[in-house]
Amino acid sequence: MYQNYAFFGKGSDTSKLGTVAEHLLREGCKVSLLTVDYDSRWDTRRENVNGTEIIWLGKMAQFRAMSFSINAIPFCRQNLREFDLVHIYGYYDLLTPIVAHYCHQFGIPYFFEPMGMFRPVVRNLGIKRVYQQMIGHKIAQHARCAIATSEQEQRELLEEGLNSDRVVMRRNGIDTPASMPTRGEMRVRFGIPEGAHVTLFFGRVVGKKSPDMLIRAFARAALPTDKWLVIAGPHQEDDYKRDLISLATSLGVKDRVVFTGAAYGHDKWAMFVDADIFVLPSQHENFGNTAVESAACGTPVILTNTCGVSQWIDGRAGLVIDHDEQALINALERISNDGELRTRLTESCPQVASELSWSEPVKQMLDLYRSAMAS
Repeated sequence: MYQNYAFFGKGSDTSKLGTVAEHLLREGCKVSLLTVDYDSRWDTRRENVNGTEIIWLGKMAQFRAMSFSINAIPFCRQNLREFDLVHIYGYYDLLTPIVAHYCHQFGIPYFFEPMGMFRPVVRNLGIKRVYQQMIGHKIAQHARCAIATSEQEQRELLEEGLNSDRVVMRRNGIDTPASMPTRGEMRVRFGIPEGAHVTLFFGRVVGKKSPDMLIRAFARAALPTDKWLVIAGPHQEDDYKRDLISLATSLGVKDRVVFTGAAYGHDKWAMFVDADIFVLPSQHENFGNTAVESAACGTPVILTNTCGVSQWIDGRAGLVIDHDEQALINALERISNDGELRTRLTESCPQVASELSWSEPVKQMLDLYRSAMAS
């Protein structure tokens, strides 16, 4: 019996970690998840959620997705030795280097999964480079290994200076609900006609994921007359949402663009079921779970070739394109207007999703954990 201690923050993929924890529990592991409580400034509290211990550290400060907890250092000093093994998720958060430091000091083996953040991209490149040189490389060097979730991310880690024997490729996976929502739920909720053609964006509404490019492509593309665009996901910056609304207004499509906010669980799956096309136009994704979740619902995908999951999607469950507005317009028109192509992609979606379950990745993780514990 051993324990797995995982870090995640509010800006990270908490649903993914909850799923991983469930699989590890079934394998006889004791699992604890450490995170920052964004609603509390001082308290540290522990609770049990479906067999997984959640440890909440009070937040003291936050800048975008980066947070600092005044409780992190005393917690690690007093409690980290409780755990036999640590798996750190994420990179640009001050909890990450603190946990890594004390793991190294106490001789606790840890794995480092940067979730696509190790290579500085998109914005604040100078600050990210300084962070990487001063902190990031030390985190990676002291870890048993760095975990990449796709061949794309594996290449990035190697190009950023990590040794090949310290990088392991372990893809992500998905778990689907026992039964899917009934088609039409999302449309009724947001006033979208039953027969309308719906393009869906699902993810954090931030510049990196290019919802602005999607709005422009949606406005220009020759899609069915009754076309709608649903942008679902949390807004980290109110100014950016206002910019997107202003963009939709200037292009004359504001009345056909719906901003739903965050959606989880049943509501999330209802989005995918009701969409005709799912689009992930991100500038960079280490994997891109939402593309596979869309495929699990039989909804064809368009995604950029800077998404790690593209190698599984391309030509099977969807189309992979350059990060380019005209390329996106062409892909939207192809899937919408070419019935034979759409049918082929739709029919292939379930097979792609079935190949990307969590069973294989969890087995691989357990093997890595056991190897670390035995050494």
